[in-house]
Amino acid sequence: MGKRKTPATASEKYRMELAEIEQAAKAANCDTNFLYRSTLDRYVTQLNLLDQAQNDMNERGLTVVKTTPRGAEIEVANPSIQVYNQTASAANSTVSTLLRVVQTFKFMAAKPSEDDEL
Repeated sequence: MGKRKTPATASEKYRMELAEIEQAAKAANCDTNFLYRSTLDRYVTQLNLLDQAQNDMNERGLTVVKTTPRGAEIEVANPSIQVYNQTASAANSTVSTLLRVVQTFKFMAAKPSEDDEL
């Protein structure tokens, strides 16, 4: 049987996309901007959280057994599902903010200043 390839983490899967965003930020002269850097860091953290939640769901399944205070075992939804959904939503918002920052700087760089017209 062939060797099974280990799935890449989200940060590995999106490394090229992140590199493209970094190049766009550099071209727009915002790659050192605090808002850009802190938003990028937050996005990478969110990708890592998505990885962890996905790994937990893959390992434990979509349901887990929970013991009630009286000792009964019940099957409940894996808590990682909620974490995954909330983090995915937040990551979508974060990447929108990230792209908006880059686009704003790109627009500002392309717009001639009023002093240049004199």
